[in-house]
Amino acid sequence: MIQNLLSSPASIGATTQSLFDSIQRIVGGQRINEAGDDPAGAAVVAKFDSIASSDRQAVRATNDGMSIAQTIDGAADTVQENLVKMRELSVAAASDTSGEAARAAFQDQVEQLADEINRTAETTEFNGIPLTEGSLDTIEVQASSDGADQIAIDTADLTTSALGVDGLDLSDSAGAQASIDAIDAALKEVGKVRSDVGAQHNRLASAAEAGSARVIDQQTAASQIADSGNMLGASENASAQLRLDASIAAKVQSRNLLASTVTQLIG
Repeated sequence: MIQNLLSSPASIGATTQSLFDSIQRIVGGQRINEAGDDPAGAAVVAKFDSIASSDRQAVRATNDGMSIAQTIDGAADTVQENLVKMRELSVAAASDTSGEAARAAFQDQVEQLADEINRTAETTEFNGIPLTEGSLDTIEVQASSDGADQIAIDTADLTTSALGVDGLDLSDSAGAQASIDAIDAALKEVGKVRSDVGAQHNRLASAAEAGSARVIDQQTAASQIADSGNMLGASENASAQLRLDASIAAKVQSRNLLASTVTQLIG
């Protein structure tokens, strides 16, 4: 009876496995180490983990979006500085005190600055995506694990043709004065680009912060379901150890009784 119930190899194996499982829970702090420990709980934990993983990816995307916004703003800042220099030259050329040679020098400098504006506009990109040369209107950034939750970043066209400052003519006072008006309009447009992209950057930063908070919430919820308390784990461990000890003791006792019986029969 004792041998059949307590000391069979299957009984000891099952008890040993139970002890191993309890030790694993204590060491790893996990109540659920595989689906069989708690099928319903494991399914909930898997759902939380999936959402957290998706939200982590969305946070990465919003961080990339912030980098895009900063890149556009950096390009716009460079263009703005060049426009300011072009305006200074136009103001100088608008005065009749500037001679023909001086106006020719001003014209050359304005054209060089215009070329630099175009170079900046045509080479500013993020991960191969052009940002300031007008080929794209917006870039959609995934802001959360919800497929419909996206934030649009407005790209820009910072080329001199789009800004209306290509072909400025400083050869006479009238042309220089017209150039001043064109540059003022361009500066206003670049200022709007910087304002818009700044607002979009702040929105993305808020989305990234909210996404990080969601990840923490999901991980906390999953942990509360999967983790075991130390006292509970220790109790399970002690119980499994007692069962294993009892099984081994019963097996030893059974073998001793069998050996004694055989000896008596031989004698």
